[in-house]
Amino acid sequence: MKERMQEAATEEFRSLNSLIVAAVNRYLTEHDRKQGRITPELQEVE
Repeated sequence: MKERMQEAATEEFRSLNSLIVAAVNRYLTEHDRKQGRITPELQEVE
């Protein structure tokens, strides 16, 4: 029982981490685009 709860907590932590990473990446990309730092070459990578 305790082990299953630990696994569920670990999985939830990982999914929250991936959401945070995605949000930060999106924020930084939007910020760079507004600053004019995103060039057409860099946009292809996205």
